[in-house]
Amino acid sequence: MNKSACITGLIAACLLATSLAAEADPIYYNPTTNHWYGLVNAVPSSSPAGTRDWLTAEASAQASGGHLVTINDDPENVWLFDTFNLRVYRGAYIGLYQDPSPGVVPDPKADWKWISGELSSYRNWNPPSEPNDAMGPGSEQFGIMWLNFGLRSGYWNDTQSPKGFNVDDDSFRYGIAEYETNPVPEPVSIVLFGTGLVGISALVRKKAKRS
Repeated sequence: MNKSACITGLIAACLLATSLAAEADPIYYNPTTNHWYGLVNAVPSSSPAGTRDWLTAEASAQASGGHLVTINDDPENVWLFDTFNLRVYRGAYIGLYQDPSPGVVPDPKADWKWISGELSSYRNWNPPSEPNDAMGPGSEQFGIMWLNFGLRSGYWNDTQSPKGFNVDDDSFRYGIAEYETNPVPEPVSIVLFGTGLVGISALVRKKAKRS
């Protein structure tokens, strides 16, 4: 493949990236934490339709440079509620998971950790009984925040993962990811990058004609 074809391919890829960035869910900046947040996919591609999975959500967050969200205090929890409450149905995965000792049936209220490695002790479980392993001992080891779900919204719950839903049920299709830097290139940067590639492509074609 000649240089001109390679450059043309890069331009096409750049334009595709621009299109994908425009279609992606927005990234939101919280000036209090100085972090960025966005929704990430929690629907595994290789599982039965209707499956939702905390691990898929975390993998999606890592793929874009972050983790599922760590919530440090009530103001951050309220900000997340205000930002995402009407963007999802029933709830979204957060970065809280249970990590009991091997071979030990966990206490539903113990051994919860943040996947980011942060040590936040803040919790906002849905009162009065969560977390409670409602499906049996050790059955619910992943955290969600209730959103767009009546009076529960903003509180947390422990849940199974993976978990099946009806195909047309939009519950828990997303996790909330947190990023230290903006994971989406600014549109101006993308346009300038694309403009530069167009210029390089024109130069390569001009040199090819001379030769």
